Order: sequence, then C-alpha cells, then structure tokens
Amino acid sequence: MILVQKGFVQYFRKVFDEEEFMQLVQELAQFISGITQASIRLRAAVSERRRKRISTEKSIPTTPMSRNAVI
Repeated sequence: MILVQKGFVQYFRKVFDEEEFMQLVQELAQFISGITQASIRLRAAVSERRRKRISTEKSIPTTPMSRNAVI
C-alpha cells in the first residue's frame, strides 16, 4: 500500500508543479476533514435519536392492554 501511495505522489508531482501539487493536497485535506466532521455529526445524531427512542420506549406502559392498543 505504501508503494502505491508513493507511486501516486511521484506521478502527481510529475504532472503538476510544486505549487499546484500543494494546492491539491490542501484541497484533499479539507475534503477529508469535511467528510470526517460530517461523519462525527451523523454518528452523534444517530446516537441522540437512539437515546431518545430508548427513553421513550421505557416511558410507555407495558401492560397487556397497552401493547395491543393502536397508537
């Protein structure tokens, strides 16, 4: 895997000059950071929803009649 990564870096350095290459690296880093932040927010939202659902389920009475009731 490291050899593949080095190959990509060597290829891009040949195709782009140093300034363009660094700009691409910076844009890629920002893109990855954005995806990471979105993933963190999504996980937090899912956890919050799950927590609310569990607390709601615990507050619903579980007598035989209430389980068959249409809500």
